[in-house]
Amino acid sequence: MVEKRYESEEKTTSKAGAKVKIPKNIRQIGQISDKLRIYVEDYVKTYARQLAEGDYTERCVAVLVGEYTQSEVGRNVFIYGAVEAEGAYFDGKVTFNEGIWAAVYENIKKYFPEGEIVGWYYGGTGFGTEDGDMIKQVHIDNFSGRDKVLLTYDVLEKEDNFYLFESGTIMLQPGYYIYYEKNQEMQGYMVDHKEVAVEETKVDDHAIREIRSILDEKKKPARSKTRAKAKEKEKDQKSMQRLVYTAGGLVAAVVLVVGVTVVYNNQRIKGIETSISNLAKNITGAASQSQDGSNIFDRPDETTGGNSVEASTNSSSVLGGDDKIAQNGLEESNLSETQPGGTEGDSLEQVTPSGAGEVTPTEEAKTTPVPTETTDTSKTTGNSVLSEYVVEKGDTLANICFRLYGDYKNVTIIKEINRLEDENKIYVGQKLLVP
Repeated sequence: MVEKRYESEEKTTSKAGAKVKIPKNIRQIGQISDKLRIYVEDYVKTYARQLAEGDYTERCVAVLVGEYTQSEVGRNVFIYGAVEAEGAYFDGKVTFNEGIWAAVYENIKKYFPEGEIVGWYYGGTGFGTEDGDMIKQVHIDNFSGRDKVLLTYDVLEKEDNFYLFESGTIMLQPGYYIYYEKNQEMQGYMVDHKEVAVEETKVDDHAIREIRSILDEKKKPARSKTRAKAKEKEKDQKSMQRLVYTAGGLVAAVVLVVGVTVVYNNQRIKGIETSISNLAKNITGAASQSQDGSNIFDRPDETTGGNSVEASTNSSSVLGGDDKIAQNGLEESNLSETQPGGTEGDSLEQVTPSGAGEVTPTEEAKTTPVPTETTDTSKTTGNSVLSEYVVEKGDTLANICFRLYGDYKNVTIIKEINRLEDENKIYVGQKLLVP
């Protein structure tokens, strides 16, 4: 088709009676018909191509929006908007149902409130005879008014054409005008529907560049917000790191304090154990030092000729005095008591180390009360008194001493008086001599 670019001063009159000035920046495509002059705004042309080139395997359908005017030379149609009829093409056919029309009217009201429907658009890859018959029927059923135009675009041929319904058929128009002016309505629709993602090599038009600049301007605040969010997120991460470090320091301090406390407590426990051990050693040493010699009984006084057996304690803390066992006393004593299954009777035998004869007690010991129900038989020798104690269930030498004297200092004395090899081996009913 022949293309011409020129500026026009022609004025037309719209159906409302207002004078409409033809845009100055106009490009002519082909020969212009005298019946109807077709003016299509550059944004509409660009959008139509983008819509068809979005998917080569599908056909696309849109409704054209604009207005009609009357001039001295004839009737004119200005197309300044296009609204996609989503879902109109299905299974090889174009169908406008109520749902599709409702969506189209809603977009027209939103983006082109002053416009009217002036025709429709059909784009795709190649058109055959069956397409011609279908297009004719769709045009008759939905766009049968006066001067309703049809715009087609063949993706393979890169060619667009306008048609009018004349004499019962769809007639190709020899030419049309492309005009350029500010078209905010179509820009807004294209931006909102993001129909500008087309390679520049396919459609190198100023409309694409302008739409892209508009999109870039809209993306700038979004990018700014994204950067602000990234900075805020980074700040939050740093704050979280500081918090983690602080928490880690506190945990380390708590662990250190707990460790020091445990070590200190262990040292204290060890000190207590050492003190207890030393105290036990002192008690054992005091008990071993309570004896002043290996002999407990004094030997009979040979000058007086008495047959006495004297028992003395090894310290003033036991008998309340400072007397010690005399060096001339009885060195060894032999005490035999009736054991279970043994001989009857109780006897106290005293043996001197130089082969002296046996000495028997001269008199029975007086009974000394003890804090038990058992009454012990006491035996005396000289100025000392020995008592008999009958072992009860649960008794030990230690608790016998504590019961009789209030302490454990006489355990060793009782053990040696009764010739016990093991102080823990005593039995119920056994009779022990105690100071």
